Amino acid sequence: MINDAGVAPHPPAAPNQAFDTVGGLHTATAFVSVNGIGDGWSEFTDDTLIFVSGAMSKITRMVEKQC
Repeated sequence: MINDAGVAPHPPAAPNQAFDTVGGLHTATAFVSVNGIGDGWSEFTDDTLIFVSGAMSKITRMVEKQC
């Protein structure tokens, strides 16, 4: 069935449907900014902006125990 917006709606989730635990998510973010690095050295370095940005993520998967 299509609604007025031309999109088929998602069916409702089953009442017994749940998320599974599959592992852990580890994240990190870093940002460093330096504005006007050469104050007094020269006109160019007075207005210089340097920035470094980085991010990472890692998933640690769980191993199911065999009984």
